[in-house]
Amino acid sequence: MMSKVQIMTLLLPIVGCAPRIDVRQLSTPNPTSYEFQFSVRTIREAVRAGYTQERFRALSPLQLIEKSDKSPFAAPPWYSDFSFDAPGFENDFYLWSDHSVISKSRVYWSRGKPLDFTASFWIHLHPLGENRTSVQTLTFKPQVIVGKTLGLLNPHGPANIYVDVPPSSLEEYSILLLVGSKLGVRDMPKLSVPDPEPSSK
Repeated sequence: MMSKVQIMTLLLPIVGCAPRIDVRQLSTPNPTSYEFQFSVRTIREAVRAGYTQERFRALSPLQLIEKSDKSPFAAPPWYSDFSFDAPGFENDFYLWSDHSVISKSRVYWSRGKPLDFTASFWIHLHPLGENRTSVQTLTFKPQVIVGKTLGLLNPHGPANIYVDVPPSSLEEYSILLLVGSKLGVRDMPKLSVPDPEPSSK
């Protein structure tokens, strides 16, 4: 009879074998920043309205965090260089996913199906004048879920297998478009979507 160690030695290659990821390319990358003809205060109100009323559409599990929040999570991730206390960042927002799936990816697929996607986002507001503000969306830890472990060593059962992927610009610009819609901006470029044919990653 094989020991548990011997069994796990045989199973480890199976657990670590991730399926191929197919990447659907964008014909044109989406912008990840946009200059709005509004004050920082007005844009902050638009971000809050977009989050409260629509939960950023498909990005519903995201939690909106700002400097005034008293939550213990009201801080940027440890792997970033951002801080609400840094000069110029006090008006920013952090969209925290807590590793939850925020959408089905339109870029990353496997076996003909879109993969579950997770990421957190930083929304940086940079005033350019009294009624001019640059809004930039940055992505932290973009990942897709490619399967589950067998869970033999995890008392909680099978766990998701996460794979790091490059930011696609789809989610970043979707957030900017939502902010623009709340501001009544109608002339922003349309969202660039992936080509139908995937390429292997």
